[in-house]
Amino acid sequence: MGIAIALVVGWIVWRALANAARRRQLTARFGPEIAELIMPRRIWQGATEEMIIESIGRPIDIDERVMKTKRKHVFKYHQVGKGKFGLRRTFEDGLLIGWDDKR
Repeated sequence: MGIAIALVVGWIVWRALANAARRRQLTARFGPEIAELIMPRRIWQGATEEMIIESIGRPIDIDERVMKTKRKHVFKYHQVGKGKFGLRRTFEDGLLIGWDDKR
């Protein structure tokens, strides 16, 4: 019983230290306001592609369209079938403009 409690306490301390280190790293890169949005895995309009990758991870697939005046990327997450994804994040010129969640 004592070993189990020690393991749980050790894991909790380790997670707290890891979260603090991640928050410091994100704050150094993006500033404190953005770090506070990324830590709970939030998404928001106007976020950069890099911020969304830090928040929810790398996409499974990316569609890219390059037009005369702009560049669009669609990040796809949570594949549910061939060519079907539960989450899509749409970027225009590197900034998040919309998303679709069909989970």
